Amino acid sequence: MRHLQNFLEKNKVKISIYAKSVCEEGIFRMANNPDPHHSSGHVTGLFKELEKFLRHERSLNKKNINFDVLLASICWHDVWIGSCEQTDRLSVFIYKHLWEGAKSKDLFLQYAKNIKLPKKFVDDVAYCVLKHSRWSQYLPKTIQKILFQLKIVEAKILCDIDTLDMWSNRRFNLLINGYFKSKQYTLKPKHIRIAKFWFFNSMQYASAKNFYFEYSIREFQKRKMTILKRCLKLWDQKHLYIDIEDPEISKYLEFDTNQLVPELREVK
Repeated sequence: MRHLQNFLEKNKVKISIYAKSVCEEGIFRMANNPDPHHSSGHVTGLFKELEKFLRHERSLNKKNINFDVLLASICWHDVWIGSCEQTDRLSVFIYKHLWEGAKSKDLFLQYAKNIKLPKKFVDDVAYCVLKHSRWSQYLPKTIQKILFQLKIVEAKILCDIDTLDMWSNRRFNLLINGYFKSKQYTLKPKHIRIAKFWFFNSMQYASAKNFYFEYSIREFQKRKMTILKRCLKLWDQKHLYIDIEDPEISKYLEFDTNQLVPELREVK
């Protein structure tokens, strides 16, 4: 909870008593998640991303941001996917990421109905949580356009900083320490398949066009190649984390450099 208080004090942001209570409940749930990539550390990362966003995004005045809604949305946006046990099935992995917004929204609404909260606050937080997922690339273009024309500024900010956090060295280090170096987590052969799918079909094609604010666009463009290069380096060092001689693993280790986008082919 101290990270929330630190953010409020450092950035001179005030929120209502009820919003702070909602935030604390979301952080508590995230802290008890089995998924190291969607834990309270992710929420802390978003506070840091938001701090930089507020400092550098010139198109917005802090007075025009509803911090009750924004901070509650940050604390609740991944409560569902973080509570899920990790899967080595690609179909389940895609399902979880497509529905993470809707499922977290449902958990928030279940919680909110048992306490007295302003209706507009509940509606706006639910909207932000529902819309935060950026997995729209797996949906038809017409549906993407309908789903991601966001109506409120808090939803746009959450989308941008959540995506930027994914492209941070902090989150990448969390990935390595949480999955590859952790004694509590065992990599299975099909996890390699999921990692390759994520990299080849999502990460390398990520575009600045999906961001809503100029700062986010600039920051993503600075980070993208750094993180993609770290992914390739991690692949080259896979023998440090998995048994590449294991026949169950080795069948997933084929790596076709022709699948890489041109700028990465040069690196590889």
